[in-house]
Amino acid sequence: MVKTRKRCYEGGSTDAKTPGGGEIRRAKSCKTDKMLSTLLDMFQKQYGSDAKNDYPFAQAFKLCSHNLPNIQRVLYPGCYIHVTPSFVFPEVVYVDSYKGKSNIMQKFFQNENVLDQLVEQRCYSQPKQITYRQSDYRSDFGEELESVDMLLSFSAGSISSQCLKYVKREGILFADDEHADASIASTNPELRLIAAVQGSRWPNKTSSAANGDNLKWVTDVKQLKDLFKVKKTKKPITLEQALENSKVGRSKW
Repeated sequence: MVKTRKRCYEGGSTDAKTPGGGEIRRAKSCKTDKMLSTLLDMFQKQYGSDAKNDYPFAQAFKLCSHNLPNIQRVLYPGCYIHVTPSFVFPEVVYVDSYKGKSNIMQKFFQNENVLDQLVEQRCYSQPKQITYRQSDYRSDFGEELESVDMLLSFSAGSISSQCLKYVKREGILFADDEHADASIASTNPELRLIAAVQGSRWPNKTSSAANGDNLKWVTDVKQLKDLFKVKKTKKPITLEQALENSKVGRSKW
């Protein structure tokens, strides 16, 4: 829409002259490696081995970038550790109030080794720009108004009603309907539906669909209009119906 590792100090120091220093340096390295492994495992369990293989979001973002080539700066409220947008778009601002155990979210986004590995094979030549703000997207988190080219809304509440103010004029809202935000946005007169990405959201990774081959960029006007019609009445969904849908947590129309 527009608008398990052994403790590395086992076995003693390899430097006979400075055993203490050797021990400390290796213990620190081991701790760093363990944290790197932990953070990468977090992403893999949720989304796949790296951003490129995040099914099917990577392909959906590539479709979007191909058809809307002017998108450079993206805002992703309610992101968790989902950094796949940075595989396709050069500048992404991630916002989430969730801290996690031992402030794991902050550790994830501050670890350059993790971010480098996840988006190593990115789709652009310039250096990646990843900004993380640990904040509730419903409050002021320091973003300027009308500063981003695209707003992402994926299963994190009614982001469109709270964050459209950060999108440039003629900018893009890319939303799913898991929390009915696409339906809510469809009732906003300031927005017009220009395209939809259609296909199985969670294809079997052993199938050819796992590569995103089943995703389509749909712009047919009739198909787009039918996306937000109530099945029984064939009438466009109302804001009241969309808000009721958001309470359910999944679109039912």
